[in-house]
Amino acid sequence: MQIDSKFYHQHLTIPLLLFVYVAGLLEVTRADLMLADWLFRLEGGQWYFRDNFWLSDVLHSGGQAFFYLLLILLISGYIASYIFKSIRHYRAPLFYLSLAVPLSVALFTNVGKHLTHVDCPWDLVRYGGNKPFLDLFADHPGNYSFGQCFPAGHSSIGYSLLSLYFFFLVVNPRWKFVGLSIGITVGFIFGLAQQLRGAHFISHDLWTFFACWFISLTWYLVLFRSTAGTNRLFKNSSSNP
Repeated sequence: MQIDSKFYHQHLTIPLLLFVYVAGLLEVTRADLMLADWLFRLEGGQWYFRDNFWLSDVLHSGGQAFFYLLLILLISGYIASYIFKSIRHYRAPLFYLSLAVPLSVALFTNVGKHLTHVDCPWDLVRYGGNKPFLDLFADHPGNYSFGQCFPAGHSSIGYSLLSLYFFFLVVNPRWKFVGLSIGITVGFIFGLAQQLRGAHFISHDLWTFFACWFISLTWYLVLFRSTAGTNRLFKNSSSNP
């Protein structure tokens, strides 16, 4: 399927400009600290919900279990498309999800954590920890361990589901905004839970949201952008084995 300039404008240019604007606004206004200060005061000068059962065990630990279960289901569905003729036409879209979802979690989040020096709010002196606050692109003094809290790994589990927008764009375009809503909702819930626990600033979730969007978009373009590309997957999917 051919991708026209309108598609790039709506799915690449506008989101990229929006990301630059909002990320810059958060950095200039210090909204990270303003929101974290407010939450910290609201929780009584401590991260009251850090070990809360619903936020820590259900949404955090349970969210990780949900991610692994989702991966198993996606890979199983893709394998099943070679076995059951009734779902063979979903083979390429399932292959897409099997790539976009785990890479959204791993590439720009878990890998990114080891490439940056950003600490969690609960580690900062400002909130009862023992490390100073550093701006996102500030040099690390090197006399204490690097933080590993940026981007937000947990919300990436939810925001990886933004790929459902592109999945439905291929399978049934009428459902694309349902897929988008699922990704935004689950990512927002996971991100908010971690902010309440003191694990992340709001900007961490913002960067994760856009990283997951652009990863999902990239794989969509790679796999479905032309009839000469992996549109061959569709031909293979619809043909007899």
